[in-house]
Amino acid sequence: MKMITLSLIAILSYSSFAKEAPKLVFPKDEIISVETNDGDYATISEVEYNIVKINGVSLVKSYLVIDLSSKTPVKEIHLSDGQIIRAERAGAALSGGDAGGGGKN
Repeated sequence: MKMITLSLIAILSYSSFAKEAPKLVFPKDEIISVETNDGDYATISEVEYNIVKINGVSLVKSYLVIDLSSKTPVKEIHLSDGQIIRAERAGAALSGGDAGGGGKN
C-alpha cells in the first residue's frame, strides 16, 4: 500500500509541474537519505536543516521535492521501509521513458 501511495504522489507531482522537469515528492518522514551520483549521502535531517545542499532537492512543508532534470545529482532515495528508489528510473517512468514505447512523439 505504501508503494502505491508514493507512486500516486509522484504522478500528481508530475502533472502539477507539467511545464517543468518532472518532480518526485515524498513525505519527509518516509525518507532516510538521498544518495548523489558522487556516492555522497545526505540524511533527511541534513537536508532539512541546510547542513547539506543538493542541487534540485528541497523541502516544502513536510515533503521532500526532487527535481528530476538532467542537472540533478540525485541517484537514489532511501526510504524508511528499506526500499530504494532510483531517480533515473522514476524520471523515465513519469515522462514516458522507453518502457513500452509510450511517451514521446
